Amino acid sequence: MAVTWPAVSLLGRLAEPARAAMLSLGTKARFPAGRCMMRLGEPSGHAFLLIDGLVKVHGNDSGHEPLLAIRAGGDLVGEMGVLSAAGRSASVTTCSATMAHAISAADLRAFLCSQAEVSFALACLLADRLRWANQRRIDFAATDAASRVCRVLVALSDMYGRPAAEGLQLAVPLTQSEIASLAGVGLATVEKTLRALARDKILHRGYRRIVVSDPEELWRRADTGNS
Repeated sequence: MAVTWPAVSLLGRLAEPARAAMLSLGTKARFPAGRCMMRLGEPSGHAFLLIDGLVKVHGNDSGHEPLLAIRAGGDLVGEMGVLSAAGRSASVTTCSATMAHAISAADLRAFLCSQAEVSFALACLLADRLRWANQRRIDFAATDAASRVCRVLVALSDMYGRPAAEGLQLAVPLTQSEIASLAGVGLATVEKTLRALARDKILHRGYRRIVVSDPEELWRRADTGNS
């Protein structure tokens, strides 16, 4: 069965010839769940093209590691350090068993110089990531804390929701602390908001498991913060 990747990912943005060329790069690497693939501040000698699996991108804040983003199969991680020739700007840890291609910095730079379609797709991907980061900053300034939690849940269900019997299940296991990091709110706010959403049957939750059962109502609360 042919592998397909989300349209928002790097591989999902490419036509077949460019995708095949990208997949010819690097060497295959497999990581178990919970493995750190790269660490903040390390030299950026290579990037990883994720083929399958989920990873978390996290930073370091006075000994804590706030969650910055989620990446899935089809995405490229570690490219910022490679392109800027600087150290890693974040750490990346696997959420599940993950298969990737490890691409050396020299090979990736040479490939991007010779492949205009891939370079353009990567520029669009980085623009979308910047838009995500900017939206979180706008949310922090312009919306209440409960609304920010709902907006993060909406974004995650759009990108990583998988059909389940009860609705859309988030394919990545997130703790309440990690949701708080993404939303820029306190843990108590996340607990209160999730409890209210579960009470009103907008989502179902379990240990590191969230299923959105009423996406339309979640959208509404993301706009109003009425949770």
